[in-house]
Amino acid sequence: MIDPRDEPELPASAQTEITVLGAMQLDVAALRLATASLVPADFALDSHQRIFRVMAEMAADGEGVDLVTLMDGLARKSELDSIGGVPYLSFLTEGIPRNHNIEAYVRIVKDKSLLRQLFHVLSSSAALATDPDENATNVLQSVKNRLTELSATTFRSKTDRKVLVGAKDFVAGSVPQTEWAVEGLIQRGGNGIVVGDPGSAKSFSTLDLAHHLVAGLPWMGHAIPNRMKVAYVAREDHAGLTQQRALSLLRGYAGTDMDWQLSEVELNEYLYFNTRAQSETFSLQNEMDVIEMIDAFKTNGIEIAFFDVFRRLWEGDENDNKEVAKVLAVLTRIQTECSCSVALVHHLSKGEGGTIFQRIRGAGSIYGWREWAFGISVENPTDPPRDRIRKIVFETKAATPADAVYYAFEGTEEKVILAPCNPPAQSYKKHSRKKQDDEQEAIPWFQK
Repeated sequence: MIDPRDEPELPASAQTEITVLGAMQLDVAALRLATASLVPADFALDSHQRIFRVMAEMAADGEGVDLVTLMDGLARKSELDSIGGVPYLSFLTEGIPRNHNIEAYVRIVKDKSLLRQLFHVLSSSAALATDPDENATNVLQSVKNRLTELSATTFRSKTDRKVLVGAKDFVAGSVPQTEWAVEGLIQRGGNGIVVGDPGSAKSFSTLDLAHHLVAGLPWMGHAIPNRMKVAYVAREDHAGLTQQRALSLLRGYAGTDMDWQLSEVELNEYLYFNTRAQSETFSLQNEMDVIEMIDAFKTNGIEIAFFDVFRRLWEGDENDNKEVAKVLAVLTRIQTECSCSVALVHHLSKGEGGTIFQRIRGAGSIYGWREWAFGISVENPTDPPRDRIRKIVFETKAATPADAVYYAFEGTEEKVILAPCNPPAQSYKKHSRKKQDDEQEAIPWFQK
């Protein structure tokens, strides 16, 4: 008979394993919880692994588990003698507390199992690190992947929260108030998307929004309750163009409330940029890139991040919902781990039909991912580029959509401001998509 006092060298608790296996024979609830939470490898002793595996198979087949049926199940697999025979099976149920806390025992077994697995991961990683044929990046990636897989197996309590709540209790609870980043438009922590045709100045407009979030002043007539720390990840345009746009906006704010409000903060600690000048490549499909960005967001307390543009952040078929969903899951991971809002700047398709949001390019999962959306269009594309008026429409799941806003660019390429205005006075006939695309070279750089 195995002596439970003979503990293996690695983290383990033979006595706790015995209690779990014994409880599984005596209590159907214990059997269900243990088989739902553990796998055979979670037991340190080989005999315990064999016993648990047979009990789990019996439970999966709908068979009752007790001393007699378990003995028969082990005998059918010719494993009864190898685990210590009938005397050891009887020993497992001796001294089981009447009011045993099976969840606590299962948690201990799982915890010891994870510690053993962690020991093996770190040991093998140390061996990799001393291999002259390996490099640090590959070793770090291997460790990260194995630790990520390991963390997914952590025991999660089945009883520390209510999965269902009664209807009366549900409606009697207080209704949470929406916490807004921009009132009526962007809820804190919500995923969003900014879309527009080429020449609609979606990047420039997003930069203007970023500055207003830092200043804590209304944007497009909508209040911003509190200053926010913002990250702007620009992967489409070269670094110089993003720099020019940001600088022209700051100059355009001169003498306004925006100028004064921005002077009240250390801008270097509230608005951050990542372009190809900071990191030549960045991909949501590269784990090391993602880890680096998450660490940067956490270190700097980023509360909302804009990624411009979505298509430059990954490689693959943007019309494949499964492929796109994997990339969006990475963005959701960034949002969750950093407790921040994430917004994408994205293109429209070349079709003319439907609403602006129905024309979002790529798989439908892109639009389905968003909790708020801005759609920017040029309302008078036949007018000279400097006279063109933009229209921005809003969607949000957290409130009734706000009214559309019209605005124009005022100033020069060195000093620009976005000014609300009236819609175009006259109707017009839209250009063909090809003609609009051909005219892009005539549009000032800061309006593209």
